[in-house]
Amino acid sequence: MSDNKELLYLAACAINGIKPDEYIYAKENSEILFKTARRHGIAALVAYALEKNEYKGIDLTTASAFRTEKDKSVRKIMLFDVERKVILDFFEKEGIRYLPLKGIILQELYPEYGMRQMADNDILYDVKGQKKLKDFMVSRGFTAKGVGVGVHDCYYKEPVYNFEMHTKLFDQSLHGGVIGDYYADVWDWAMPDEGKRFGYHMKYEDFYIYVLAHAGKHHNGSGTGIRTLVDILVMDRAFKTFDRSYVETELDKLGIKTLEEKLHNLSVKLLSDPDKTYDAFNGLTDDERQEMDYILSSGTYGTLENGVKNRMIKEIGVGPVTKKVRLKYYFKRIFPNQETMVPYFPPAKYKPLIPFVWIFRILRGMTTRRKKALNEFKIVEKQKEL
Repeated sequence: MSDNKELLYLAACAINGIKPDEYIYAKENSEILFKTARRHGIAALVAYALEKNEYKGIDLTTASAFRTEKDKSVRKIMLFDVERKVILDFFEKEGIRYLPLKGIILQELYPEYGMRQMADNDILYDVKGQKKLKDFMVSRGFTAKGVGVGVHDCYYKEPVYNFEMHTKLFDQSLHGGVIGDYYADVWDWAMPDEGKRFGYHMKYEDFYIYVLAHAGKHHNGSGTGIRTLVDILVMDRAFKTFDRSYVETELDKLGIKTLEEKLHNLSVKLLSDPDKTYDAFNGLTDDERQEMDYILSSGTYGTLENGVKNRMIKEIGVGPVTKKVRLKYYFKRIFPNQETMVPYFPPAKYKPLIPFVWIFRILRGMTTRRKKALNEFKIVEKQKEL
């Protein structure tokens, strides 16, 4: 746990602009600190803290790795900013509604440019412009993947570009349909951008709720890591005047009010004052420690083990994992219902095609996803209790 406390301390120093005390975090082998920071998507953030005391207490190789992560983050955001402007100008020219999401907005709220690392850029756009967008992106050298399949289209281009262009914010099946229904008509309540004809944004409260809904999706799936706690604290400070009662009412509607309270409480306790991070971590209640252990084990994008356990609980329920429970889980994974498949395999919306989708999934699991399928099998087999 000490490595995690050091990482939280350095994240708190970075976000608060405070020079860290090298004697608090110094390690003989600081490589572990770097690897953990990278796994949680906050290596660049930590680099900003370490810079303040010239990387004292960090070995030269690891210091260089932290500097590289920071430089790569700054460069990547700069490249994304330029390319995104071209795309948004295209939307304006073609009369296609658009709304930038998640990291695009969050990175602007951080104290310094490049602190908030991103793997991609997410933009919601009007699906009526899907063909035009695909033709435009391909003409700019992007590779299109999954266009018209699921809730977002993916576009990739070297050296770093990865755009997820959303036609919906969440698939309809998420959280029993509640979240999918809530975000089904975003254009009805999104706010128009000043000086733009087709650009939109969410008001502070709605953006915060959306980020928490997205975090909740990951939390209940494979897990979510330290960066989510940092995001929450950054938003909490940036949106000082937002209507908390409205936020709580909407979070309650979505069924994530309790989760938000847990994550918000941990973000304030552990990150708002680096001088108190260690004591706060040591003083966590049993419930808080259980939640924090889950966050620390997850990393930025969660783990397969967390995902399997959460899926088993959702499909089967809590209790001893008997042979019968395992067989029931395997059956549901091999032959998922129509609602589960449609967001990822649109042909499944036609009932006569469902058996063919099952066959495709089985063949894919035996070939291109064989390693992942075997790892999932091993995780299920070692479970004793859920």
